[in-house]
Amino acid sequence: MSKHLKNKAEIKVFDRPDELPEEWDMLYREDDILNKTSILQHLFLYSPLEQKYFWLRRPGGKPLAGPVCRPELPFTAGPITVHQPATVCSLSMPFSTDPAFSDIGRVEDVAEVMDSFGGGFQLISGFSEPEPEIDGWSWRRHYPTVDFDVRWGSFAEYLGAIRSDYKSRVTDALRIGCKLRSLTIPPDSLDEKTYSLYVDVARRYHSIVLPREFFTKFPTKSYILGLELDAAVLAWAFLVPQGRYLYFLFGGFNDRLNEELSIYNNLLLAIIRFAIENKFDKVNLGQTAELSKMRIGGYPRERFLLVRHTNCLINQIIKKTDIFSYRKKYPTPHVFKNDEKK
Repeated sequence: MSKHLKNKAEIKVFDRPDELPEEWDMLYREDDILNKTSILQHLFLYSPLEQKYFWLRRPGGKPLAGPVCRPELPFTAGPITVHQPATVCSLSMPFSTDPAFSDIGRVEDVAEVMDSFGGGFQLISGFSEPEPEIDGWSWRRHYPTVDFDVRWGSFAEYLGAIRSDYKSRVTDALRIGCKLRSLTIPPDSLDEKTYSLYVDVARRYHSIVLPREFFTKFPTKSYILGLELDAAVLAWAFLVPQGRYLYFLFGGFNDRLNEELSIYNNLLLAIIRFAIENKFDKVNLGQTAELSKMRIGGYPRERFLLVRHTNCLINQIIKKTDIFSYRKKYPTPHVFKNDEKK
């Protein structure tokens, strides 16, 4: 589909990634692998969400590109949860730590592009600041991303750098889970039983469920890091490097044994150990359970959404309420001995 917007801009909307212009990948940073066509093709094959792709060109200007997907947003009131479809400028997986469109300086253009898609709720995700103001849209605070800076040459050095009031939490987790063994799982060894640990977590948080092939056939370098006990995998994390930045995208763990073995905390610590031993500079630990991640040395980076509804009445309700806002905000703990209190 192709149509003209104001100021002689032309937008094309594609239904499949194999239809995208050859220049698509060049519009993104070299290390921004998640928005490259190989990943978009992979998501097209394995994500259950409807996906489209836009290409905006203004006379004499650089094109603007981005993916759009159609998830079902959960709205909960007491024991009742209902789902409403939405159009989101984002990758078609529950991971939105950065904008999916190719030029962060052209937010107004992306907002205009969204007019070309279906009505209802519309969101643009991944912003680090709630600006600029755009007519008809509302800024909302989203889940913060938790990053971890790798500053040590070994896991032992990392443990030695932790202040005593936080070190006991880490050492207790390691002691409780001392029988857990960390391992890298080959993709063809991700069996249905291990995969189901992720499915259980995704369903618990009302997230989309990606098929097993999403992980076993991922087109770029990736790692499946597991924790096992008596040859049974009790937790695993899907890790994707983007240069020297390691992304923790998905994972699963045995919830029944979690408290007994401190499985989730040990999985986070296994990711930290893996990043240190493989000499990554930074780890993106994702957008949920931020307090647990901050207590092992992670720090939050604020993330914001642009939100609107194409129905004027519903959009006024959005503007006058804090719907879509993430309200929790924790003070950043000073985990390491050399951290200066602010």
